[in-house]
Amino acid sequence: MNSSDNYHFALLGSGFVARLYTKAIHGCPNAEIGRVVVSERSFGRKSALALELGVDEKIISNRYEEILEDPEIDVVVIATPNQLHGDQMRKCISAGKHFIVEKPVVCNYGQLRDILPILRECPVKSLSGQVLRYSKCFQTAKELVSSGQLGDIMFVGSQYVVNAVNAVRQNRKPWWGSTENVEFAVIGAGIHSVDLMRWIAGEVEEVHALGHKAILKEQPYHDTVAATLRFRSGAVGELFVGFAAQCPAAATLSVYGAEGTLVNNRLFLNSIPNLEDFFELPVPQLSFDNLGFPQLIAHMIECLEDGCQPISDAYDACKSAAVCLAIAKSIEQKRPVRMAEMLGE
Repeated sequence: MNSSDNYHFALLGSGFVARLYTKAIHGCPNAEIGRVVVSERSFGRKSALALELGVDEKIISNRYEEILEDPEIDVVVIATPNQLHGDQMRKCISAGKHFIVEKPVVCNYGQLRDILPILRECPVKSLSGQVLRYSKCFQTAKELVSSGQLGDIMFVGSQYVVNAVNAVRQNRKPWWGSTENVEFAVIGAGIHSVDLMRWIAGEVEEVHALGHKAILKEQPYHDTVAATLRFRSGAVGELFVGFAAQCPAAATLSVYGAEGTLVNNRLFLNSIPNLEDFFELPVPQLSFDNLGFPQLIAHMIECLEDGCQPISDAYDACKSAAVCLAIAKSIEQKRPVRMAEMLGE
């Protein structure tokens, strides 16, 4: 920890997600922003940016090395475009800096191959931006499964839908369409559902997927993807990613077990006598207006202070990204893809 009473976080990036991290750090009583590193373009308007981020203009820089060399920085938050994450994680590890990396931790096969062995033996603390794991609804699902109340899991399904059509066509985030991203709708958005399914049902053994360019036909990725997954436990799963879905954004989860079923926050248990229908659990469903970034920042401090096991570190998140890349390969090659093929096992 640095010389003050607070943990100092360095923010890498200044876009939409970076601002969610900024708000979360400002709201944490024992955390503060020590440095902000932005692109050359953003650095040119650093006075306005300082006001927008609520930080002193003096801590804004355009040199990543300043973060790595600063002994006062405890944690680096990597909230840059996907294709930069791999190299920036590697530099954090070399400099001995703890880090939080926004999802996905990798976005193509080369990055996966390069960073996976490094993250497997990572000597610093890391967390990933898989914020759905901090949702009370999904945490309840995890507890029900872990406690055995649902019995052996037979099937798990998830949908991740968002209407990104206008954002794509207005080119709000040009890097979304970069060919460095493999199947961006899956690796950039659907990874949330993939990560939930892994968290609930365990490691994936094989995937088989189909993709469709339903609306965003001009993009290098499919905006509509369906995948069947087989888990090591023998359970099966179904994933749907709708990046051009004509409906409000949503992430859903269904878990069917030998002793009960959970559909979002609705539960049915064989152990409850005379129960004839689902009942609603007293936990809120996911809200995209209140994602778990504050809980993520607080959890990083907990990991640093108590040495507890991260809810989702960069290595674990890399395995979720690997499932997304297996889905991409299945679409491209029109065949099932085993995870051993992706992970080199």
